[in-house]
Amino acid sequence: MTIRPYNLGDIPELDRWHRAQRGDPLAVEFLPPFGLIEPGVAAGFLSLTDCKVGMLDGFMSNPEAPLRLRRDALEAIVSRLTDVAAARGMRRLFALTTTHGIQAMAKRAGYADRGEYRVMAREA
Repeated sequence: MTIRPYNLGDIPELDRWHRAQRGDPLAVEFLPPFGLIEPGVAAGFLSLTDCKVGMLDGFMSNPEAPLRLRRDALEAIVSRLTDVAAARGMRRLFALTTTHGIQAMAKRAGYADRGEYRVMAREA
């Protein structure tokens, strides 16, 4: 795999994946500054806080890539994001998702299901 940090040049590809899967354009301003991408396959992002809590979020994949390749890439991305978070001093990580595949992958990676929450959001 050629997983690497994402950069602004990856935005058009991420936007195509997002539009294909969710039907709307990618809101680039909401992407965390650090993310990893397996070009042509999948990406995931890490948000860091100043209280030793990190969040894995923004997972997306190329719907045209083979399912197994997407799964393998996402699992490798989660593993590497977890390592980066630990190296940056994070003591707890959260992953928010509504996707059953990401939930199953998180469980395989040692994340515990903390039950169902309702996410409340608004624009500032």
